[in-house]
Amino acid sequence: MLCFSSRSGITGCLSSAARLLACVVVAAGAASVAHAGAPIYARHATIDAYKQFARADLQLEQLDGVGGAFVPSASYPGTYSFTVHSTSPLPGIRQTPLGSGAGNPDQGTVIDFAGLPVGRGVTAFAGTVRVADSLGTTSMGGSVTIQTNTGISFTVTAPVAGQFIAFTTAEPFTSVIISGLGYEYIRDVFIGSSSSAPIAGESCADGPTVGIGQFPFTTANLIGTNTTIPGTCALGGVDTGNDVWFRFVPPANGQVTMTTCGCSFDSVLRVFNSCPTDTSVPTQIACNDDFCASATGNTASQVSFRGTCGVAVLVRISGYNGATGGGNLGISMVADCSADFNHVNGINVQDIFDFLSAWFAGC
Repeated sequence: MLCFSSRSGITGCLSSAARLLACVVVAAGAASVAHAGAPIYARHATIDAYKQFARADLQLEQLDGVGGAFVPSASYPGTYSFTVHSTSPLPGIRQTPLGSGAGNPDQGTVIDFAGLPVGRGVTAFAGTVRVADSLGTTSMGGSVTIQTNTGISFTVTAPVAGQFIAFTTAEPFTSVIISGLGYEYIRDVFIGSSSSAPIAGESCADGPTVGIGQFPFTTANLIGTNTTIPGTCALGGVDTGNDVWFRFVPPANGQVTMTTCGCSFDSVLRVFNSCPTDTSVPTQIACNDDFCASATGNTASQVSFRGTCGVAVLVRISGYNGATGGGNLGISMVADCSADFNHVNGINVQDIFDFLSAWFAGC
């Protein structure tokens, strides 16, 4: 018999068969919500539908021009500042009344995002695309392919009147490439963030609760958000620069892995049992500086630790020696195997002995 006491004060005992069934159910439930590797996104047919899935701070730029002149690139300031250019530096882009596009039919039009609002990245994009003549004066119709640097890719048919394309995603992207079978032009671009993408908290108390999956963040352009906590694992440096926070509640007992691999800066990842205060220092559960360097050559971070079902942990992302940037916090979990009773060295005969010792010890 295995005894238990719940956080709400309920106590009881489970038979070994009931305990095995409960653990199998929990393990299966955790596996069913594991994050898939493919990028997750949703397309929207109209601007009204798109706005329902995007935050209200959408930035609109028309990207049009009068003379149809070639320019190397065009920059647009704002909340989500970005630059439009071609996949090749020559001849650049042509700005026309139909919008902006690469000046060569064999090249694509690139939109690179630089400005990121506090705690979020670009996760919402929309615009009207056309395939037109070389001068950008007559829309001809054709097909256009949309690609992001995160692996999203789809092709749409663009009629003479143009085609509205819009999508939101759970993972921030930093560039979009639009390429058509001919000269592609894009106009009336709406850029922003998806309403479903959580915004990382600027303080521990404001950290949003997240689950298994990928969650965008940025530490760039933050003011007054740095938290000094003793015990850093920054290799030969400090992690007292800008930081953001998340809160994670494990859905089961098991091994939790958190990673920022692939982010744009040298991150430091730390996990605590509570938020720091003026009078107390939280217990550090895990800390890492450069784990990803050996795996991907990227000086980002990854930690693994045992999670307890229902017990929250606080996740702090900062930069080595004040470095800032953006990326995704990836969270995955392997729930305990019911046969691995002591959670040490996998399944072996010691699990049987430890189970019998607990059995005969009783409640």
